[in-house]
Amino acid sequence: MKRLQLIAAVLMLFFSGYAVAQTSNGTGGGRWSLSSTWTGGNVPTGSGTIIIQSTDSLYVDVPVTITGTLRSFSGKIGVFDSSKVVFGNGGVYEHDINGGTLPKAMWNTGSTCLIDSLVGNAPSNGNQNFYNVTWNCPRQTGGLNLAMNGNTIGGNVRVINSNNQAFRLTASGVSTTKKTVTINGNIVLDTATSYFTATGSSGIDTIIVIVKGSITSHGKFQLANGSGATSTWYVGGDINALFGTFTTHSDSSVGKRDSLIFNGTAKQTFVKADTVGSMSNIYFVVQTGSILDMDTSSVGGSTAIRFTVQPGATLISGDPKGFEGNLNNGWSKNLSSAANYTFDGDSAQVTGMLMPAVVNNLTINNAKGVTLSQATTINGTLTLTAGQFDNTIPFTLGPNANISYGGGTLKNPVTLVPMKETTIPQRFFVDQNYPNPFNPSTRISYGIPRAAFVTVKVFNVLGQEVKTLFSGNQGAGTYIFSFDASQLSSGVYLYRIQAGSSVDIKRMVLVK
Repeated sequence: MKRLQLIAAVLMLFFSGYAVAQTSNGTGGGRWSLSSTWTGGNVPTGSGTIIIQSTDSLYVDVPVTITGTLRSFSGKIGVFDSSKVVFGNGGVYEHDINGGTLPKAMWNTGSTCLIDSLVGNAPSNGNQNFYNVTWNCPRQTGGLNLAMNGNTIGGNVRVINSNNQAFRLTASGVSTTKKTVTINGNIVLDTATSYFTATGSSGIDTIIVIVKGSITSHGKFQLANGSGATSTWYVGGDINALFGTFTTHSDSSVGKRDSLIFNGTAKQTFVKADTVGSMSNIYFVVQTGSILDMDTSSVGGSTAIRFTVQPGATLISGDPKGFEGNLNNGWSKNLSSAANYTFDGDSAQVTGMLMPAVVNNLTINNAKGVTLSQATTINGTLTLTAGQFDNTIPFTLGPNANISYGGGTLKNPVTLVPMKETTIPQRFFVDQNYPNPFNPSTRISYGIPRAAFVTVKVFNVLGQEVKTLFSGNQGAGTYIFSFDASQLSSGVYLYRIQAGSSVDIKRMVLVK
């Protein structure tokens, strides 16, 4: 029994040695490489927990890679060559000081700068290229910033607690230069006492923040606070405003309204919970090539808001009222007629009067159905993915438009206006329809070498006419018709094309 107790005691001593932090000696500090600088005389290798006491000033004179936690109570870590201190994957610097100085270091992938004890003073050396930045200052008494300019945060920014005081990326000055901060990861505000913004109230700078990930807020998120500098945010990921407020500063004058630009390369979502306060003074922009899904979320707020959808962008609504439900106040809205619009709600929708009367692509993807609210011209593709598109109020297809059937239907089937190619054929011809078999739409093309009276008709196998696609004079050229057979049953059909005295008949198969 005594032997087992001795072994257990030795094992406890052995393992507890790894849990004990290496601590500076408290006598004023010194060089990192000297054993006399450290309690116990062991120079830290960078693993485990390393503590710099509040009475010590430490100078890092040898290369050190921190893979554990370096905790500073003094704010006096001298690093004249920032390449000497490397925070590796999993390495954490914990700044447990009010004010002080952050060490100049190389912040590798997976490292974290944790700032957790500020009250009324910000640390210096905040204008570095960090990886992850975590802010947790529950005793903070005023807005504090890292004075960033031209810096990149390679990972995420997380605000756990700022005591309802602003954590700012930078300070606004009186110059007319642009300050840029790039965040490659996500921004997360954990709690109701979290408050994050780009810059403060003074100065005339323009602050540009590029966020390649998402923004998720349970607290107070502002593009900028006060009424000074103007901020522009480019966001490539989702925005989730789940609690608190999502806004910007109080100056609504022209030139002082801050912009939030959706510029993702994949579909982005905008989620705003009902508990989130109103949004004021923000210029929302969906950039060309970007896709924004608003689902049933609304952007409500003051009349200073502006919402723009640029040509080539895509806006998606899941609201029963369409975009009127998503953009539901009287402020400025500019939805481009060259943009794309999608309706994919879980309950019946209307397109509403806010969707332009001319659009590029229009997609209907709602099993409960979508009703067109005004006469609309579609210049691109009408995609019927799911549900019925009620076109009692008719739409018009532009000269190069088409309809793509992917499971959805039209309440009132339409026939596309034929497209004419400029090449004049040498002889009369009729191509096989494509695709064939088809469901429920196919294309029929033919060519005539000279002007003629043309008829294009569809018959069933009993010889009964079921559809006249065209009857009239046409000039020489190649023509393409789209035939919508959504109202017909499966089976074999014939299409007959006659141009003057020339006639051809071909067979096609409808499979539903």
